[in-house]
Amino acid sequence: MPFEIKFTLDGLKDVQRLDGSIKRKLKNALNKKLSTDPLGYGTPLRAPLINYYKHEFATHRIIYRVYPARNLVVICAVEPRKSGDVQDVYEQFNIVVQTGRIAAQIQAVLQNILKDQFLAATASQVSSRPRAYSDTNKSSARRRHPAKTVWNCIYTNLTKRWSSIRWQPAALSAPEQSQIPPGLLLARCDSRHR
Repeated sequence: MPFEIKFTLDGLKDVQRLDGSIKRKLKNALNKKLSTDPLGYGTPLRAPLINYYKHEFATHRIIYRVYPARNLVVICAVEPRKSGDVQDVYEQFNIVVQTGRIAAQIQAVLQNILKDQFLAATASQVSSRPRAYSDTNKSSARRRHPAKTVWNCIYTNLTKRWSSIRWQPAALSAPEQSQIPPGLLLARCDSRHR
């Protein structure tokens, strides 16, 4: 199964700064190598960049992270290799990793993927619901419960569930109360719709 390739914000900015010939080589490397076997074509980086991989193409390096359980490759940086230079891609990337910016960007990529999957699943559930139109009298057909968005449906379900809960103090017998540490308040939850 092919790996999906996503970019962090810094990785995307790096790609946008490349010239046309390097972009074509990058596209070939991503489509032919990293999307098929990122662990096989990449080389793991050493400490302090553990869990990151590099792939060399032309005079540039791709630094990425692989999530095999999700078939996902997250491109973090694409820079030229300047050995011994202050602007070396590995030294610059290490500085960015130490600040936590890359971790936050990877987290944002993963959250966007989860949100997209959730919206797709919810949209399929909403679209598979039966229509709320009256089949007997089409001239007076109206929607019974209009849901403008998927989020409106979710909000409605959550508010219905939470509004049906009523909190009451727990009624305990004297022996039970003696076993409770002082200052601890207990409550029981009763549903109105029993």
